[in-house]
Parts: sequence; C-alpha cells; structure tokens
Amino acid sequence: AYTDQQLQAFAAAMVNVRAAAPSDGSAPNAEQQAAMASAVEASGLTPDEFNALATTVSTDTVLQARLALLDTPASAPGSVAAGVTE
Repeated sequence: AYTDQQLQAFAAAMVNVRAAAPSDGSAPNAEQQAAMASAVEASGLTPDEFNALATTVSTDTVLQARLALLDTPASAPGSVAAGVTE
C-alpha cells in the first residue's frame, strides 16, 4: 500500500517528468532523460519506486482516485462541502 506522502511525491514528480518529456510522444533524448531522472529523484523517490508506482497507478482505480483527491483544493471554510468528513 502506498502512503499519501508517496503519492504526493509521485504526483509532483509526474508534473516535472511530463514537462521534461518530449511533447511529440517520441523517445526522450539523453538530456531529457537526465531531466526526467532528476525530477524523480528531487521528489524523494528512486527511479524504481517511481516506475513501480506509475505501473500500479495505470491499472489501480483506487490509487487513481487517491491521486485525484490529492490534487483537489480544499473547500472554502464555512461552505457545505467543508463540513463533509467522509
């Protein structure tokens, strides 16, 4: 099971990995690969941990939902949604 901290690190790394990856879908060159590896390591994950998580997230709908929730802003204080805890 992955912790919220690992998922947050993965999400942060993904943003930077996508920014470093070629936008046309081609294979990354050496410079892009280095930037992608640096983005992963800066998140606190090893490349193996990142790749394992990426593989799991691609097929695990619960992890996909957890990642989506991490990216959702908190409800405004005093709003109806702010009182929902479950």
